[in-house]
Amino acid sequence: LCGGVIYALTDRVPLEIDIRRDRNQLSSINTQGMIENSYIVKLTNKTQEPHSYKITLAPQEGLSLELRFNDVPLEAGESFDMPVSIYG
Repeated sequence: LCGGVIYALTDRVPLEIDIRRDRNQLSSINTQGMIENSYIVKLTNKTQEPHSYKITLAPQEGLSLELRFNDVPLEAGESFDMPVSIYG
C-alpha cells in the first residue's frame, strides 16, 4: 500500500492536456478558401506552482494554427479551455 501511494505521488503528470473537436462547428472553408478545423484545448496545471504554457503546432507544410492567446498562465491546480483553429 505504501509503495502504491509513493508511486502515485512520484509518477504524477504535471500537465494534463485534453483536445476535443468543437462540437458546435464542423470543418468549414474560410474566406481565403482554406479548410478550417476548430478544437477546444483544455490545459490543467497539476503542480503546486503557477506555470505558463504555450501551444504550438509541429511544423507541417500548408498548415497554420490560430490561437486566442500566445501564452496561457495557470495557477496551481487551475484549468483553462482555449479554442484553437487549424487552417490548411
